[in-house]
Amino acid sequence: MLKHVVFVKVKDKKDLLKLKDLFLSMKENIPLIKEIEVGINNRQMPVSFDICLEIYVNSVEDLDAYISHPYHAKTVMDYLNSVKTEVAVVDYDI
Repeated sequence: MLKHVVFVKVKDKKDLLKLKDLFLSMKENIPLIKEIEVGINNRQMPVSFDICLEIYVNSVEDLDAYISHPYHAKTVMDYLNSVKTEVAVVDYDI
């Protein structure tokens, strides 16, 4: 199993709830996602990111399919790109 972790800084904190809902909606729209968790940061420090997305998939192939899935590639990424200032990603086997 593989864990895909995404950290995002946004331009405006008012966008966080919509982004969280959009991230969570991927579970019902992308069948390859086994589990998903989204958290909004509640301790702001200069090095902090605003929101964290964690997705579990079975394999690297499933991760690649998730990344190219139309719901992720278009719906989620279009919104994310409009509100983000910075993104960091970590993928690892669990």
